[in-house]
Amino acid sequence: MFQVALHRIAQKRPSRLEENCSYSELEIVITLYYSYSRSTTEVMADTGLATVTLKVINDLDPASQPYQASVSVPPRSSVYTLLLQASADDPDFTFQAEYDDEWSSHLVTSINGVTASNEDGTYWSFENQYKVAFDRGVDLIGVFNTDVIVFRFKSWRVAKQGRPAHQGRPAKPV
Repeated sequence: MFQVALHRIAQKRPSRLEENCSYSELEIVITLYYSYSRSTTEVMADTGLATVTLKVINDLDPASQPYQASVSVPPRSSVYTLLLQASADDPDFTFQAEYDDEWSSHLVTSINGVTASNEDGTYWSFENQYKVAFDRGVDLIGVFNTDVIVFRFKSWRVAKQGRPAHQGRPAKPV
């Protein structure tokens, strides 16, 4: 992939994915991709497995203890596989998920006994270490060495401080 992309830059023939990037932006992306791939491969050379940090946080109950575990899975395993491995490794970690045809993936409904509910307006969201939420189900996201996957229990009905949740327009100033 690295050599093919550099070849396109040299010939100034962008692919459809590259149409909106200037060549300097594309070179930076390729360099970062190449650096990340090399360092990831070097770190997991001993076992061949990716070591991923799994975190579980309940945003609705500040008194609840966050969960954190280091889980080893083959690189590119799905987040669903990561959850299965975590439950096999740690009997105190449990989760439930339902397959959703519309999403073509499992959707997590419960972690460690905390269950999402449409009636309560609660759900489990998952994101990377930079707090960027994934827009697909757990079967469609692959993990790599040193990744951090964070599951957050949230509500779409109640925002912080007891105010109504944002409904697509800014709140009026008080």
